[in-house]
Amino acid sequence: MADEFPPPGPPHPAPMADGGEPPPPWADLPIHIVRGIASRLLCKIDRRFGEGVCRSWREAFLQVGPPPLPLPLLVVANAGEHAFHCVPSNWRTHPIPIPMPRFAHHRYFGSYDGGWLFLSISQSSRHGLHNINKNVNSKHFRFSLPDQRLYQIRPTTAEADKFIVIVAATLSCQPTEPGCVAAGIIDLHSFPDHPRYIAFWKIGDKSIPAMNQEPEVVEDLLYSGHGAGAFLFLTNGEHIREFPQPIFPPPGTAKRVRNELYFKPRGDDGGGGRPVLARYLVESRDELLMVVRLGTRKSCTAGPRRGRSQSPPPPPPPTPTSAFQVFQREDQKVKSINDIDGVIRVEHSWIKLADLGGRMLFVGRGCSRS
Repeated sequence: MADEFPPPGPPHPAPMADGGEPPPPWADLPIHIVRGIASRLLCKIDRRFGEGVCRSWREAFLQVGPPPLPLPLLVVANAGEHAFHCVPSNWRTHPIPIPMPRFAHHRYFGSYDGGWLFLSISQSSRHGLHNINKNVNSKHFRFSLPDQRLYQIRPTTAEADKFIVIVAATLSCQPTEPGCVAAGIIDLHSFPDHPRYIAFWKIGDKSIPAMNQEPEVVEDLLYSGHGAGAFLFLTNGEHIREFPQPIFPPPGTAKRVRNELYFKPRGDDGGGGRPVLARYLVESRDELLMVVRLGTRKSCTAGPRRGRSQSPPPPPPPTPTSAFQVFQREDQKVKSINDIDGVIRVEHSWIKLADLGGRMLFVGRGCSRS
């Protein structure tokens, strides 16, 4: 039995003669116990606190190596305080060290890898990109985002500004890297209930460049790094709008045209007529997934409108979430029978997954992760 337990550590020293504090008793723990503690701390913030206990603990933690790849952090704002729930730390909360105005009403509209948070200080204005790993010695941990977009009233008039609200956003790379492009789903400030727009801008731009496009009903977006890279937007019809790089081509070169990926109707797929509350795009194992969030109330068809001037019925109140369904993109090459040249086209479909295959999905507009 004596070989199964380490020898006792040295006795705790008596108080120092000069009145100073003696070292804490845990500073003399055997190194293999400290290494065992470090191996069970999967959160990097918990690791940081453990390394700061004393010098012997710091040396033992360095021998263990870095923690495994972290799970996403779930940010929660509560009564003006900002914290995130840490899954590896048994869902405990850690404070977010972001300086905010005292009486501001913040709104989060996305996140990006590396601790970046998209938020607006005043709900519909003062959009910004903040990093929770803020370093006071660096100025690259906060970026202002546009609050306006440029537009033309007439082709002959100069461009003017119009206030916008960013609903969701994502990036092509880290914002500190050169050539970073941001993409977003935006609302017009004066017409928040109108269809939304797809927008692109560069980090550091004060306003969003003029967009010669019609409003679209888009629900989510992500940046896919496959090939040259492309921004993907999911519509409420479950089709994909693909915008390949470069979004802002060099002067004198042609701008890439967006691709329209139309998907076959998937039917009810076991939804039981329940309304769709939201749709999300997720990349997982080199595949594109669509997560559908269903409500509880069965959908109903509105009656015919009697007159053109009659206003549409108000939308039903939101219902609680009842289920999630996950679909995977499938592309199939099809040869048209009537095509004498034998041209092969591609059909896109959403195939329902029976299970996640051991994966865990975190969904949110512009920031879903697998």
